[in-house]
Amino acid sequence: MRKTTLTGLAAGVALTTAVGFGAPALAHGHGNSKAHGDCTAGSTWALMAGANRGGEGHTVEVSFKIRTDTGGEVWDWQILDNGIDGTSGQDTTDSNGDFQESRSVPNQKGPDVITLNATNTVTGETCTGTVTVKGSH
Repeated sequence: MRKTTLTGLAAGVALTTAVGFGAPALAHGHGNSKAHGDCTAGSTWALMAGANRGGEGHTVEVSFKIRTDTGGEVWDWQILDNGIDGTSGQDTTDSNGDFQESRSVPNQKGPDVITLNATNTVTGETCTGTVTVKGSH
């Protein structure tokens, strides 16, 4: 499994969500937001985002985790910021059926509505989640 690390992302697990799994902590930022939920076929997702130093022209740090019951499945994912493609990729679940990513997207003026879309290429299951990071202007 490929792992991506953001500069400024805290090490370790600092946030445990109600769905029962840990996720990486966000860097010290403004307007940190988190959400979690169920996917279409029993998997779960957790999404966290926070402005890094705040303000337009800086970044929003985004971290998410997908938990399934099956290892070795490939997922395509995309992160949108206010409907604009921020970043995308593909990951394979580890032996526990999990994968996680942390990425940085440009901080837009005003609130940033961060949307996660993920699709399991094996089963067709989809996960969709949204958080809003308040602007710091």
